Amino acid sequence: MCVWFLKVGVLLIAFVVALSLNCVRIQAQTYNSDQQTPSRAEGGLALDLISLQQSFVPRLSSVGFVRLDLQDKTPGDGQGAKIAVKLRQDTYDGELMGTTPSITVPDGFHGVLTFTFPTNILVDPGYTYFFEPIWQGGDGVFIAGANQLTNAFQVINGRPNSNDVFFVEGIVQSQLHQPKVTNGVVTINWDGGGVLQISDNLGGPWKDMRRLTNSFYSIPATNSMQIFRVRR
Repeated sequence: MCVWFLKVGVLLIAFVVALSLNCVRIQAQTYNSDQQTPSRAEGGLALDLISLQQSFVPRLSSVGFVRLDLQDKTPGDGQGAKIAVKLRQDTYDGELMGTTPSITVPDGFHGVLTFTFPTNILVDPGYTYFFEPIWQGGDGVFIAGANQLTNAFQVINGRPNSNDVFFVEGIVQSQLHQPKVTNGVVTINWDGGGVLQISDNLGGPWKDMRRLTNSFYSIPATNSMQIFRVRR
C-alpha cells in the first residue's frame, strides 16, 4: 500500500492511496498562523486577578488555536495552574463561539503554550473577535503583553485600553495517521475534524463522504488507486 500526503492550499490535506504496495509517508499535524509572531512587551498581567479579553481581526476564514506567553507567579511551590481560552465575536462579552480544553501550566513554567479548539471555528475575515483567557484555579499566572499590534486592543475588567496581549492565532491542519491493513481492509484515520472527500483524480471532481460520523474510513484493499483529502 502506498500513501502520499499532499498539502493543498491553506485548508486542505490530500492523500493518495495505492491499495496494493507497502510504502507510507505521513503528514504531521501543522499549525497555520494567521500573523507573524509579535514582539513581547515588558511586564505582564496577573491573569488570576483580572477579567481579560484581547481583540483581533482574522485574515483566515477560521480559528483553530491560540498561543499565549504564560509564567507561573510562584515557582517552586509544587503547584501549577489551569487555563482555558474562550473565543467571542463582535464584543469582549459577545456570543461565545468556542472554548479550548484546559491546559495545566506546570510549576515554574515560563513560555508559550498552544491552546487548541476542538475544531476549527468559522470566522469572517476582517471582523473583530476576542480571545478570553480563563484562569481556572491553582497558582497565579502572569500573561505577557505585546508591542505594536495593529487592529487590536485589550479589555481589562470591562474597560478597553490600547495595550495588547502577546498571542498568535490560526488554523489547525488535520493530522493523518498511518493507514492500517487488516484482513484485506484499509482503514484511514485523521484528527482535527473536517469532511473526508474521495476522487479518482487529484484534479477532481471530489465527493463528500457525508455519512461518516467519525474521523476514519475503511475500504477494501485492491490494485486500484483512489485519492482522499480532508476538507476543513
